[in-house]
Amino acid sequence: QAPNFEGVWSDTQSPRTVAMNGPRFEQTDFSTQPFAPAAIDLIAKTPVTFVEERVVACDGGGGALGHPKVYINLD
Repeated sequence: QAPNFEGVWSDTQSPRTVAMNGPRFEQTDFSTQPFAPAAIDLIAKTPVTFVEERVVACDGGGGALGHPKVYINLD
């Protein structure tokens, strides 16, 4: 169902007109959708940490709500 490819590329794939129908794609009541807070709001809640190092790491707070550790080059 790639947007830049007309038709199907596999014998078992359904055309877009058939595949994009059904209950999975028909929900229009957005009040029942999970609410994900905007990233900018989450960033604003995090206090600034001043460091002397050139490279720092962030793991999103660790635990189940964190993310894989990323290293940030501050040069």
